[in-house]
Amino acid sequence: MVRKIKVIYAVILLALLVPVSALAWPGKVIEVTDGDTLTVQRNDQEVDVRLYGIDCPETDQPYGHRATRFTKMMARFERVEIEPQDRDQYGRVVALVYIDVDGECLNEELVTAGHVWVYERYCHIRDCDHWQRLERRARQAERGLWAGDNPVPPWNWRQGKRNGSSFSGNTAAGEDKDCTDFDTQAEAQRFYEAHQPGDPHRLDGNNDGEAYESLP
Repeated sequence: MVRKIKVIYAVILLALLVPVSALAWPGKVIEVTDGDTLTVQRNDQEVDVRLYGIDCPETDQPYGHRATRFTKMMARFERVEIEPQDRDQYGRVVALVYIDVDGECLNEELVTAGHVWVYERYCHIRDCDHWQRLERRARQAERGLWAGDNPVPPWNWRQGKRNGSSFSGNTAAGEDKDCTDFDTQAEAQRFYEAHQPGDPHRLDGNNDGEAYESLP
């Protein structure tokens, strides 16, 4: 009995000493909820994964949809390697996500492309300093969301919504739309007509009254 207890303690101790990266597991991205949240198929289980150390604009704030499209382009239906770092209050696995096909770190790619903030409050691994340098470069180059006027960090956006506040800037008019936001020409046309007069989203390139005629 004593020997059995010692074995159990040894196994527990070993598990505590194993680095998080050694607990990485493979999966396939089956859905992208927003720019920093995925659903990953792990064997016969669906796992909600939150990207570690970064924060994308919310889907209802400027640039949120574009960040989501970038993540879909990079990761949806791709084989990935998940390196868990933590669990959040919603039970999601907080992780580094590597795309199997080329080994790119999705977290880092989003920073480089200017689609996210490095979430300094929750970013504590060695890579975080590098990511902050990448964020500064994206800001200087005005890539992604940094091309906008006074982008609002999503944690401030969420706090403002909880407090009933609103933000100035282009949020009142809604996020700028382009062809990838619509599945059909009829959908684009309805949006175009609903935002008359004028064409603030530049959906009618040849000024003939028809929005995105190339769509099905």
